[in-house]
Amino acid sequence: MIRLSLALLALLFVAQSTFACESNEKFSTLSKLLDGLASKKGMEFVYGDRFPSINPYGSYGSSYVLDFVDREGIENSIFFLARKKNKFYKESGVKDTTDLVRKYDYFYIYAVKDVDAKHFQVKDIISEGAGLMGMSLFYGWIDIKAREFIYIDSGLKVDTSSIDRRKLSTAILISAESSTKFLFNYDGRWIQSSEIEL
Repeated sequence: MIRLSLALLALLFVAQSTFACESNEKFSTLSKLLDGLASKKGMEFVYGDRFPSINPYGSYGSSYVLDFVDREGIENSIFFLARKKNKFYKESGVKDTTDLVRKYDYFYIYAVKDVDAKHFQVKDIISEGAGLMGMSLFYGWIDIKAREFIYIDSGLKVDTSSIDRRKLSTAILISAESSTKFLFNYDGRWIQSSEIEL
């Protein structure tokens, strides 16, 4: 009985180790892809020690989301956090989380792979509201007409009464200690709704 239990434990350990290795390999491939897309724009993908688990905004989530746009002609979509050094960055580098915030400018990069394409192409780079904050996909119901949305590229209000939900992507939730933001790709443009907690 003891031998059987030990054998089962060993089998479980091997299965978990195999799954962990496969997960690490998949993330390694993904991180190289995102770093490559960011580097073409003079930036770098934010992950690992570039993205602390305890951050100054009280935020949670990942530094990327995948496959949130379901639209004809688009096979895959990626939205991720990228950064580049700013004027405050010195050769001394980064010592703590405060330096990560102060010494870099942050951006969101949106890239897609069309159905007939072999590679991802960067479609949009968003600087508005970007920071060292986590993101996640939100699959719950959002009453679009009850919220105020703006177009990120112009700052103009969105006429929510005329929004066609079929053209909305899955919502991207970006949270912080004092604010919550929902981003949608709507028919090729970005719209957002923010809530500030006082």
